[in-house]
Amino acid sequence: MEDFLNKVKYQVKLSPVTCSIIGVCVVVWIAELIGSHRFISAGIYNPLLANSQPYRYITSIFMHDLNPIHILLNMYALYSCGKVVEKLLGTKKFLLVYFISGIIGNLFLTLFCYFTGDFYIFAYGASGAIFGLFGALIILYKSLGQNAGPLIINVGIIVLLGVFMSSVAWQAHVGGLIGGLATTYILARKGNIRLWW
Repeated sequence: MEDFLNKVKYQVKLSPVTCSIIGVCVVVWIAELIGSHRFISAGIYNPLLANSQPYRYITSIFMHDLNPIHILLNMYALYSCGKVVEKLLGTKKFLLVYFISGIIGNLFLTLFCYFTGDFYIFAYGASGAIFGLFGALIILYKSLGQNAGPLIINVGIIVLLGVFMSSVAWQAHVGGLIGGLATTYILARKGNIRLWW
C-alpha cells in the first residue's frame, strides 16, 4: 500500500494540474451519486439554460454520467494525454488549453442546436476538453518534428464513432478539438516554438 501511495504522490508531483482535475471530477462524480438528479441538473449543460446561467459552460466539464464507464474512460484519456501536454506546455498554458477547449466544445454544441432547432440536449463530461488536449498534442508533436499521423487517425476514428452514437455529444468533441488546435497553435507561435508547416 505504501509503495502504491508513493507512486501516486510521484505522479501528482509530475502532473499536478492533470491529477487535480481528475481528483475534482471524481469528487463531483461521487457527489452526483449522492445528490442524484438534483445535483446533476444544477450543473449539466443545456444551451437554453446556459444563456442565463453561463457557469454551466464550466461545471458541465467536471460532471459525468452515473455509469462508471463514462468517467473511467474519460479520466484514463485525461491522464494519458494530459500528463504529456502539461509537461510540454507547463501548468498555466495547460489549464488555458483545457478550459478554452471545454468551453468551445459547449459553444459548438450550442451552434448545432440553433442550426437544428433542437434544444432538448443535455450534456456533461470532460471529453470536449480532453479532445482539446488531443488537438494540443497534435500541434506539439508536429512542432517537435514527431509523427502525429497515428494520433490524428485515432482521434478521427473516435470523432466518427461519436457521430453514430446517439448518446455522445460529438459536437462538443469537434469543438473541443478545434479549440485545442487553435489555442495551442497560438501559444506555440507566441512561445517561439518551431512549427513544421
